[in-house]
Amino acid sequence: MEGHAEDQELMAALERQFSLSAVGADQLEAAQAGEIDAVINEMLVKSRDNYSQIEGLAFECASALASAEAKANGLSDQGVFRRLWNELTGKNEKLRGAIDADRTVAMYAMQQAVNSVLRECTQNRLLALAVKSKLEEELSV
Repeated sequence: MEGHAEDQELMAALERQFSLSAVGADQLEAAQAGEIDAVINEMLVKSRDNYSQIEGLAFECASALASAEAKANGLSDQGVFRRLWNELTGKNEKLRGAIDADRTVAMYAMQQAVNSVLRECTQNRLLALAVKSKLEEELSV
């Protein structure tokens, strides 16, 4: 049992070391965070043997982030009169809100994807260490 406790401690230490937490789930609507987590977990389970799908998920997250950046660039590239008009009508405020929401969702999704992949890697490493330990035990007998 001692080895199991050590494995759990190692797993917790690795998760603390490699886990990202730039955007918290509390910054999203509860349904959004749950949906993102469910989609990421489902994709990881389905694609454990297909890393190109995991890579695709990362690119989709990056694409969503790039979309928010493009909206932000459009906002900053407005001419003086357009900017004044949009400030008066409230369009810029709505656009800023949409940009912030898109950016937050994209960053959370990317962060959760990275955390999930790191968790999988950590579990694989623990499995390899357990097999190695068992092999060493057998070889030393």
